[in-house]
Amino acid sequence: MSHGDAEAVTRALISIEEDASQPTIRRLRLVSLLGFFPSEPSRKALESAMAGPAPVRREAVNAYGNAFREQSVARLSEMLSHDDPFTRIAAIKALRATGAPQARAAIERRLDVETAESVRRAASATLSRQVR
Repeated sequence: MSHGDAEAVTRALISIEEDASQPTIRRLRLVSLLGFFPSEPSRKALESAMAGPAPVRREAVNAYGNAFREQSVARLSEMLSHDDPFTRIAAIKALRATGAPQARAAIERRLDVETAESVRRAASATLSRQVR
């Protein structure tokens, strides 16, 4: 795929994803697909989706990590403090997948203060494996 094609695909995905009339399941898939087209427009769209409704937010966290790997660690680390425990779990998984050394440190810091048992289990399980 040429660079121009990727830009066009990204614009189309963003346009459809931002359409509030789209069913959530379609928006989830579109957000997921943005993770395959890392660019500044997709970064902005994913960051916006990370502030959206729960299912879209969690998918955006995953796609953001996939798209931006080590460059996503700071933003994903912020998501470790989100009110929604499922979002925190998604951030833990996305951080692990980045393979960045600082991802492990962020998960360790969260484990020190985490109160939700499900999030603690996810963090502990991730830390017991080597971050790839």
